[in-house]
Amino acid sequence: AYLALVPARARARWWAVGRSVGRWVRGCCSAAKMAALLSLSQLSSGNPVYEAYYRQVDPAHTGKVGPNEAALFLKKSGLSDVILGKIWDVADPEGKGYLDKQGFYVALRLVACAQNGHDVSLSSLNVTLPPPKFGNKLKSCLPFRMDVKNNF
Repeated sequence: AYLALVPARARARWWAVGRSVGRWVRGCCSAAKMAALLSLSQLSSGNPVYEAYYRQVDPAHTGKVGPNEAALFLKKSGLSDVILGKIWDVADPEGKGYLDKQGFYVALRLVACAQNGHDVSLSSLNVTLPPPKFGNKLKSCLPFRMDVKNNF
């Protein structure tokens, strides 16, 4: 039912761009870049903003966020389909077709990077940024105020 909210042409374009970029990203991931992912997971762990966003996309606690759920959620960021495709590919470097919690945190972090004018890349993950912003509907669902400053 939610999939009907995202136009089919936009979904197809986003995933097509994502797949081609993903192949390139998977070929370029070094041990140092993967270490950046680990430190991101440590930084984001326990962050109430990231935790609240994750609970929204994985309410059943499956440990997986599918592409449709991720697309619907991340589109609320206001970023273009091309940027969202790059974010998906960096967050899912192995091409699993879903995001685990760490992958979703990477996606959130990259949304924040893009919203603040930084590159969508692994090298941007450890830049100090405010949390990502999403549409008004999402903010009203959060159990806390969004104006709290966070360095995660």
